[in-house]
Amino acid sequence: MTDAEYEEQKARVWHQVERWVPWLGLSWWHITYNWLRGKSAEDQPNAVIMMETTSRWEYRFATITVFLDSLPDDDSQLERALVHEYAHILMGPEEQQLPHGQNEQYIEAATENVAQAFLWLKAGIEKETVERL
Repeated sequence: MTDAEYEEQKARVWHQVERWVPWLGLSWWHITYNWLRGKSAEDQPNAVIMMETTSRWEYRFATITVFLDSLPDDDSQLERALVHEYAHILMGPEEQQLPHGQNEQYIEAATENVAQAFLWLKAGIEKETVERL
């Protein structure tokens, strides 16, 4: 990945960050973004990891690691991945209730359900706005 490609990928993510952080009420969180060239060591043939999130939810701190080489070309897929990570931040207290390493499928399914609800709501608001014009 060239420096120009690195900056372009970061800009694509920032565009989504600037939209979604205020929409989800995450502005009062301290979210750090780690920008990594390359792919996650956890990648599997049928599962590419675009981002990973850790949080100290009790202090409202979170870190999202972005694997820039793994990001999709489609901005809507990028948006979906970032919203999924924000759902992890919001669900941090619930995720901690499960033993580490257990029920990861449950956590991912619940997180994806919340993320899809956010995206569905956004689509409905955008459609309503267009219909009013």
